Amino acid sequence: MKHETFNVATAQNLVYIKAERAKDLAAEMGAQANVTDDDGKPFDFDPDAIWYVVHAADGSRIAILDDRDTAFAAARANSLDPVSVH
Repeated sequence: MKHETFNVATAQNLVYIKAERAKDLAAEMGAQANVTDDDGKPFDFDPDAIWYVVHAADGSRIAILDDRDTAFAAARANSLDPVSVH
């Protein structure tokens, strides 16, 4: 999967938020997708769900959330400037 990249020097606080299918993210993350919740139980998810991924200007993942508005709010709460990418 190709991630967008921005000029890091001019976009220090810029992050982009992209909607991605849960099963695609899980497949891309491989073994990292086999995580547990706070109780130690396997994290179960709907593979067809849409998750919202917050990416740094260099394309690295910062966060994965299940709600677009929450993703934007979380970015702003951390003094970041979110933009949407399709």
